[in-house]
Amino acid sequence: SEFPLLSAIGLYAAQTQGDGNCLFNALSDQLYGEQSQHRQIRNAVIEHMREQSSHYKAYVDVHPGGGTRRNPKRKNAGAYSAPVAFSPPTEEEIDRAFENHLKTMAQGGTYGDNMEIVAFATAFNTDVRIYQRDFAYVVEPIQGVVAEDNSGERPVLHIAYHTWEHYSTIRNLDGPHTGLPHVRVKALSPEEEKAQKEKLEQTPVVAQWMIDVVTKSLPFLADKLTIKKTLEETKGNIDLAVSKLLDAEDGGFTSSAQESSSVERGASKKEEDEDSDWRPETEPFTDDERASSAPP
Repeated sequence: SEFPLLSAIGLYAAQTQGDGNCLFNALSDQLYGEQSQHRQIRNAVIEHMREQSSHYKAYVDVHPGGGTRRNPKRKNAGAYSAPVAFSPPTEEEIDRAFENHLKTMAQGGTYGDNMEIVAFATAFNTDVRIYQRDFAYVVEPIQGVVAEDNSGERPVLHIAYHTWEHYSTIRNLDGPHTGLPHVRVKALSPEEEKAQKEKLEQTPVVAQWMIDVVTKSLPFLADKLTIKKTLEETKGNIDLAVSKLLDAEDGGFTSSAQESSSVERGASKKEEDEDSDWRPETEPFTDDERASSAPP
C-alpha cells in the first residue's frame, strides 16, 4: 500500500482527478462532498492571498535579477559545479514575482502547493491534515489574519500527498464513499501501533519513483545514494528533499564526476536542440577541458 498509515487508521485516498486542479479538487470534496467546486475554492484562495499579500510573499521563489531560469538538462550539470553568489531580490522584484504567481494560479489546471494550502486554511478558518506514507501533519490558519470563529473547534479536512504535485481526498474505508466524507480517524491500540511500526520498518521508505522525481527536479546531477539518504532524512517528503539538496548545492555540493561525464557522452542530438534556448550562468567547458576532467 502506498499509504500504510491510512489503512491502519481506517482511511484511504479516494480517486481525485489529476488535471492540475487536484489540490482544489481534494479540498472541494472535503468541504462540499464533491470535487466540482474546485474553481470557487481556487478563486477564494487567490482573492485571500491578494488581500493579505504581506503574509504570503515570503512563500514565493524569486530568482536573482527578478527573472526565471529554466532548469538545465542533466547533461549540463558540469556548468553548475561551482556555487554562484547572488544578491537578495528587491522589493519590486518580490512584488512582481508574487503578482505573476497569482496570475498563474488563477488559471485552471495550475498546481497548488503549500502556500495555497496555508491560504485555504486561513481563508476558510479550518485545519488541513496532510497524510504521507507513515506520518501526517496539520496546516493551521495564520493567526490574526482573519476573524476567528470561537463557537467551537475548527473543522479538520483530510487530504493525502501522493507524488510530485498531486493530492487526493481522504475517505473512510467503510464509507461514505460519496457526499460529505465525515472522516473518522481510528485510534490504534498499543498492539496495533506496534504491529504498524513493524510493518513500516519492513517497507522501504524510499521508492524508486521518489528518487526519479527528485532527480528530474534538480538543476544539477546528484548521485542516487545522496538522493536516497536525503529522502530518508526527510521521511519521503519530496519537496523538503529537493530543498535540502538545493541548499547543499549552494554550499558547494558537487555530484559524481563519473556519472556527469557519462550522461554528457550519452546526450542525444534531440536534447542538445532542446537546450538551445538555455545559457548557463558560467561558461561551458571546452572539449579540451571536458576531456581532461573526465575519469580515466
